[in-house]
Amino acid sequence: MSLRRFITELEQGNDLRKISTHVSPSLELAAITDRICKAPGGGSALQFEQVTGYKFPVATNLFGSYSRIALALGASSLEDFGQQLGNSLQSTIGQNANDRLKNLLDDVDLQPVPDINPPCQRIIAKADLSLIPALKYWPQETIPSLTLPLIITADPDTGQQNCGMYRVQLHDAESGTINFGTDSGGAKHLKAWQERKQPMPVAIALGGDPALIWAAGAPLPKNCDELHMAAWITGRPQSITPCLSQPIQVPANAEFVIEGIIQPGESRAEGLFGNHTGGYVSNPAAPLFRVTAISHRRDAICPATLVGPPPMEDCYLAKASERLMLELLKIDYPQICELSLPIETIFHGCALLAVKGLKGGQGIELIRELWNDSQLKRSKLLILLDSDVDLRNPSLNYWRTVNLLEESRILTDRGRIGIDATGIDPATLVEKSQETTDLVIRRWSEYGLD
Repeated sequence: MSLRRFITELEQGNDLRKISTHVSPSLELAAITDRICKAPGGGSALQFEQVTGYKFPVATNLFGSYSRIALALGASSLEDFGQQLGNSLQSTIGQNANDRLKNLLDDVDLQPVPDINPPCQRIIAKADLSLIPALKYWPQETIPSLTLPLIITADPDTGQQNCGMYRVQLHDAESGTINFGTDSGGAKHLKAWQERKQPMPVAIALGGDPALIWAAGAPLPKNCDELHMAAWITGRPQSITPCLSQPIQVPANAEFVIEGIIQPGESRAEGLFGNHTGGYVSNPAAPLFRVTAISHRRDAICPATLVGPPPMEDCYLAKASERLMLELLKIDYPQICELSLPIETIFHGCALLAVKGLKGGQGIELIRELWNDSQLKRSKLLILLDSDVDLRNPSLNYWRTVNLLEESRILTDRGRIGIDATGIDPATLVEKSQETTDLVIRRWSEYGLD
């Protein structure tokens, strides 16, 4: 599915609102998106038809609801997506969850296929970044950003590509900065090119298959290819095409493709960027990207996402990643039944786990193992609860955790806190008698309380 087709399906399902009036790319567009994001259920997707200073429309909040992110992943719900992935992993051979996922994605039928007439190169534009609708989202930001880019790099030795999602700031018409995440595939590729003292080829794709947009930001294990993941999700290989000026393959159905290089050691300070933590961040030495070519589809649409205090669109993308993480964890840690990454904490800030079969002291040991080597190693707060607890009931989670809080159930490590709130025997829980409950229901009108 291309982003264009996804947007069309949202419009046909009355889940896309088009704004035809002129809107400023500096703060105004973001403020409108923020108000919609905060609506119950995430609000609708938005397409701004006339962004002041640009000829291309901008689409935001495309994945900002449970139904839209499920549609992007070709599933009826996120639970259905997780179950399909879990069933496939269970039937795949591998010593651990990461091996199984890699073996699942190494299927020859998932290999990308070349497109000899790629839509992303229908228009060869001037190599001028001022053509791209970059936005300013929060008042202290001074440099416009691209917030939903697919950053594609390649290993200089093997040619293996990585497709990640990192913020991009456009400083002028010829250059921008890319904030590669620590330990990310892109950062490792950059280090390898710099050790060779050679410029690293880079491509920035905007748009493409919605499943690939999710996969680029998902916590995939090392050596798992994002294009293969998107192909598994959609059930068909991704279409790719060579760049015009760099030795990189890009999604053929992208809306825009920006090509360029990063010279060894060349960097520039980022401007402030409003982050999902609620504060501004910046990188004083972000790798400097110099553009060499730009191409795009006819009537291209630029996707963007607003990052800031939740709930935001990235929360729903994170909920899809939550389903992936759960299925991987269940293979390596069979005690785990369910996982919840609360929207308020986004991604790995806090993780609630429902577990079964633990005995005295085993909860603390499980927390230690999860911090040592799992997708939850970055969780600042990790709480284990019994399998009968609904992890999406904050009041119940808080009640259970606080009532079991004692020193022997707390583990701290490098700023992280783990709490074992398991061990309640369901038979000892205070519950109403069903017989008495039925009696009260039958006689309720007699009590005169309505």
